[in-house]
Amino acid sequence: MLDGNRSGRQKVGRRLSLAAGFTLIEMMIVLTIIAILSTLAMPSFKGVATSTRLKSSAKGIRDLCHFARNMAITEQLGYFVILDMDQNQYWLADIETFNTAFAAADNMLMQPETSTTAQQLNPMNQTVTTQQLTASRTGNLVGTPNDLASQVTFFSLQIMHTVTAVESSSQQEGQNYIYFSPNGTASIAEIVLQGTGNRGVLVTVEYATGRTKFELINVEQEKEDA
Repeated sequence: MLDGNRSGRQKVGRRLSLAAGFTLIEMMIVLTIIAILSTLAMPSFKGVATSTRLKSSAKGIRDLCHFARNMAITEQLGYFVILDMDQNQYWLADIETFNTAFAAADNMLMQPETSTTAQQLNPMNQTVTTQQLTASRTGNLVGTPNDLASQVTFFSLQIMHTVTAVESSSQQEGQNYIYFSPNGTASIAEIVLQGTGNRGVLVTVEYATGRTKFELINVEQEKEDA
């Protein structure tokens, strides 16, 4: 009788032991499945991170262009967004801080936080008033460089400063600018930013409205189309 009770308790104990935990084999199977799923999901995580950085950089350029357009209309003075492909930076310049040597395209580069004499004519051949600027909403934005996000670079710039230009060449290095006029128009611009792999984003500026927008693209496809 005692042996029967002892045997029963042992069987119950073994069942409870099995129900209470996992065997080593079961744990190894679970860990293997987790490792496989993580490996499969890793490219997707990287793609999401790249898209996030590209969108962040594109939004930064778009927002600065919107600000430049609004300030040009409000203050009735030309504003510029300078793009530096070599340093992967962009910044705001007003008519007084815009470097005349840079505007004349004589191989001299504009530097952030540089002050020069006001121009009588802007790059789109429109007369501007060279009055002394009063304090405005631009604050410390003028001449302050903004960096593109990590692992994001300028891939190409295609900018036309006059609507009469038949075509513009794609630029892969150096500097260029987008001009925003007091009447709301702007340089025609296509800015391509590249992240890791073939992921990229196209930022466009319209002439008639000065509006800026962007969309994610495949940079390899952009090369073929060019």
